[in-house]
Amino acid sequence: MQQILLTSNIALLTALALRLIPALKTRRGWYAMGLITSSIAYFVSWYLSDAVIDRPLRAALLFFVIGQPVFFWLTANALFDDRFRLRWWHYLLIAGKFILAALLSAGKPIPNIFRPFDPADLPRILPNFFYTLAFVFHAMATILRTNRSDLVEPRRRLRGMVLIVTGLLIVQALISAAVLRPLGFGAVSDGISLILINCATLASVAWGGSHWQALFPAPEKNPAPSEADPLAMQKAVAAMEKDELFRTEGLTVTALAEKLGLQEYKLRRAINGGLGYRNFNEYLNFYRMRAAKKFLEDPQKRDYPLIHLALDLGYPSPAPFNRAFKEATGMAPGEYRRNQLVAADST
Repeated sequence: MQQILLTSNIALLTALALRLIPALKTRRGWYAMGLITSSIAYFVSWYLSDAVIDRPLRAALLFFVIGQPVFFWLTANALFDDRFRLRWWHYLLIAGKFILAALLSAGKPIPNIFRPFDPADLPRILPNFFYTLAFVFHAMATILRTNRSDLVEPRRRLRGMVLIVTGLLIVQALISAAVLRPLGFGAVSDGISLILINCATLASVAWGGSHWQALFPAPEKNPAPSEADPLAMQKAVAAMEKDELFRTEGLTVTALAEKLGLQEYKLRRAINGGLGYRNFNEYLNFYRMRAAKKFLEDPQKRDYPLIHLALDLGYPSPAPFNRAFKEATGMAPGEYRRNQLVAADST
């Protein structure tokens, strides 16, 4: 039974990888392909756990298995956080995962991760275990943190599925380690895990084509406006252009829908499908940055404190304003103001 489930998982993941090929034009597509490839390596290692295989093949499989939580973290951040970019310290954390795993195997046979380990090795294994959990839990935190401002409906639905399946797998793994395996029900535990993963993979393969396009859009394309309510679009634009509600601190899509007398799902579709924004914060920041640049370019306001400008634009403090402004223009607000004023004075 276990071999059948493993074969099914490998086949479904291969089908998922083939479906993902068009998305390799995007960064998130490559991360997702890495997650699928490392997952296939995990199930192949499991399938061959009782077989005698060459050291290079075992090393290659182990390399991808070690990278599985890293690719899960990369995929979750790139897929659910539109502002995610790899920083230099991200590379250090990722390298640390592989270096730690290499140190655990230094001078020893390449481990078979599906065979029982010696309890004496537990202190040596625990750091790698917690390192793995750190990637997984941070990915789940990202999925939760960015949920409220997300405007892409298929992605919002996918969040719930990812959180539920990941949470169930973690709970099942803890119960298995603490109860089922000590009682001799390890095979039952493995079967439950494989069935759960099979269902999740099958659902991913069956996910509709339009949903895949929303999750992995081509860089030059925007969502189609076909489902957007024209009246909701007009109200969404007027709220920013005329009423300047972007200056409201802590404004959420729910609060804006209430102010405009719209159903929340209609406002989400209007901002996403009609105006082309994938994230509510991106929608707010467009108007905030436009107002900020206009303000900073005014010579008569050269002495106005930047901290007050940040608060006027709806930011709770200067730090998120400075960060958003630098991402939008490539320079800090103070530097932008100096450059613009120098240009104005010389003119």
